[in-house]
Amino acid sequence: MKIADKPNQRLTEEEIQFLLTKYAQYGDASARDTIVMQYTNLVESIARKFAGSGEQVEDLVQEGFIGLINAVDLFDPSKGVKFSTYATHFIIGQIKHYLRDKGKIIKEPAWLQELNQRMSRVIESLTQQYGRPPSENEIANVMNLPEETVSELLMTREVFKVSSLDAVTTHEDNNGYTVDT
Repeated sequence: MKIADKPNQRLTEEEIQFLLTKYAQYGDASARDTIVMQYTNLVESIARKFAGSGEQVEDLVQEGFIGLINAVDLFDPSKGVKFSTYATHFIIGQIKHYLRDKGKIIKEPAWLQELNQRMSRVIESLTQQYGRPPSENEIANVMNLPEETVSELLMTREVFKVSSLDAVTTHEDNNGYTVDT
C-alpha cells in the first residue's frame, strides 16, 4: 500500500485501517502521526461544540488532540469498531475533563463533581415541584442515597467553595458596631 505517496491527501478507510493495524502491531510512530493528521477535522469539529464554555477554541482543540492520541494508542483494530466512533469518545472525554478541572483551585474528584451536579439538578427540580427548598430526606429519596450521604455531599460543597481574598467581610467590633474589613 503506497500511503507515503499522498502525505496531504485524505486516506481511504482501508488505508487508515492498515495504519491502525501497523501502529497496533509495531508501534510505528509515522503511522500514528498520519492517523492523527487524518482526524484533525474531527477534533476541530468536536472542540467547536464546546466553544461556548468560556475557553479558547485553540485550547479545546489541543485537549482534543490529547484525547485523539490516547485513542490511537489504545485502539484495537481486531475488535471491528470504527475508529472515528472510538476516537470521538476519547476526544470528548478529554475536553470535558479539561473543562471540569479548569479554573478550580482545589480539585475535587470527578465522581464527587458528577454526584454534586446530579444533586443540583434534583434540588432544582424538587424546589420547582414543591415551591420551597427540599429537605435532605426528599433529596435522598429521589437520588436513592442514604440521607447521611446527602448531608455529607451538601457539606462538601462548602469545603470546595473558594472565597476571594479581596471580598469585603463584615463583623461586629467590641462596641457592637458593624465593621467592614
